[in-house]
Amino acid sequence: MNATNPPSPLIDGLLLLPLPAVAAASFSISFFRRISSGWSDTTRDRNAQDAALARVVPGGWGGEWLENGGLVIALVDTSRRVEAVRALYARGYRVDGDLMKARPQPVSWDLAQLDDWFNVIIPRAFERRVTTDAGIDRMHNRISLGARDSTQKRPLTALLASLNVPCHLVSIGPGMVARSR
Repeated sequence: MNATNPPSPLIDGLLLLPLPAVAAASFSISFFRRISSGWSDTTRDRNAQDAALARVVPGGWGGEWLENGGLVIALVDTSRRVEAVRALYARGYRVDGDLMKARPQPVSWDLAQLDDWFNVIIPRAFERRVTTDAGIDRMHNRISLGARDSTQKRPLTALLASLNVPCHLVSIGPGMVARSR
C-alpha cells in the first residue's frame, strides 16, 4: 500500500482515462474507481449521504461522535470548524448536542474520501471472498475490514496493495465467524 505510486490506468479490465487537472482536483482518485453496484444505493446508505455532505462542507468533514460525554467533530482542517458547523446546520444536519461546542479532532481523510475508497475496496473484497465484514470507522478515520484468519488476510492485503490504497487508510482485524447452531 503506497500513497505515492500513481494508480494503474487499468483496474479490473477497465481503462481509466484522466480528466483535465481542474476537474480531477475536486475528486479523490478513488472516486474514479468506484464500482456501480448494490453498494451505490444512497437512499438508505448513511455513509453515502454523509459523504455527499462532506463534499460541500468546508474543512474536510470526517463525521462526529460522542466521547467522554462531549461531542467531537472530525475535520481535515480544524481551523475551519465554525464554517463546517455552519454549513452542516445550513444543510439540515442535526445531532443531539451543539456542534459549535464540539471538540475538533484532526483527521487525515474526510467522509467523501473514506466512502469513495470504501466503494472501491468493498465490492472487490467481497467478490474475492477476502473479507468477512467491513465498515467506516469514523472515530479512527479508517475503513475497517475483517479477516477470519491469516489465510484470508494475505489475499486481502494483496488486494489493497493492487489498488494502491493509501497507508493507514484500512485496518484489518479479526472478522466475524458464523457460529453453527
